[in-house]
Amino acid sequence: MKTVTIKFPLDIFICLLYSYLLIPFIFFNINDILRVLLGLPLLIFIPGYLFLLSIAPNHSEKAEMDSIHKLAFSIGLSIAIISLDGIILFYTPFGFQLNSIVISLLLIVTLSGGIAAYRRHKLQRLNPHPLTLRLPSIRSKSRMDKILLFILTCAILLTLFTAILISFLPIKQESFTEFYILGASGSTIHYPKSLKIGDEAVVTIGLVNHEHKTIDYTIEIWLVNQTLVYDNTSKTMNTTYHEMIYLEKINTTLNDAENSDVLEWQPQWEQNYTFSYNKTGRYTLMFLLFTSPAPEYVPLQNYREIAASEIENAYQSIYIWLNIHK
Repeated sequence: MKTVTIKFPLDIFICLLYSYLLIPFIFFNINDILRVLLGLPLLIFIPGYLFLLSIAPNHSEKAEMDSIHKLAFSIGLSIAIISLDGIILFYTPFGFQLNSIVISLLLIVTLSGGIAAYRRHKLQRLNPHPLTLRLPSIRSKSRMDKILLFILTCAILLTLFTAILISFLPIKQESFTEFYILGASGSTIHYPKSLKIGDEAVVTIGLVNHEHKTIDYTIEIWLVNQTLVYDNTSKTMNTTYHEMIYLEKINTTLNDAENSDVLEWQPQWEQNYTFSYNKTGRYTLMFLLFTSPAPEYVPLQNYREIAASEIENAYQSIYIWLNIHK
């Protein structure tokens, strides 16, 4: 077995330097495959290795941990640290994002490396023997050590193969549209619930396109008078439409928001909508969203015959319960 003598904490310095040099590859997305391959040591080895040295700064040759066992402990600790770090970030305002993960990992690595370097320096002052790093030799290992080394090698190779495979596979992103209504205060409360005949109310309609393509949206606004009746025979709720009054249609074309890397949510399209009605009753103010051309309707006409099909064919729908009185 070869023994390398080092007086300077070179291993700690290399781990810290390697971690900091990864920053341009991570944030500037220089090359996906290269970023994955270079980032693996930061995920599965460096945090655990430096943390291990911070709690067990082996110094003398007598106390030096075997390289294979140190490698195994480092990988295991790294996985535990990464998992715990992710759980903590998930419940913080920073969220489980690329920036927060990288910054938190660098803080952990820096803190562990600083403590490890300090403790090693302190031990060297008390017992001035050079650091010895035992390089693994297969011939001098026991059968159990050889099995452990084989398992670790297979695990590392499997991790590399999986990382490369994931890099080549296309990422299937979910396609959806954010469709929402805001009340007078600009939030999802304080919606108009009761109006006098002729009084006006205002809501804000919002859209965010995450469909990964340009979409021509149509928003139809209807005032619906309906009754829900429970059918004991079929055990279902049946809806009877008494009125479905067409109010207005809003058209807008939106490109893909492309804000997946933005940590703070941002609105893409919003428009205030003012409405009133001159007939008393209990109504449902419906906002029906379509992503295909919609037919033309006459405002303030009753289209109760097509109410069920119109609501069913909508891409999304939002409604507000409304009481109009004298």
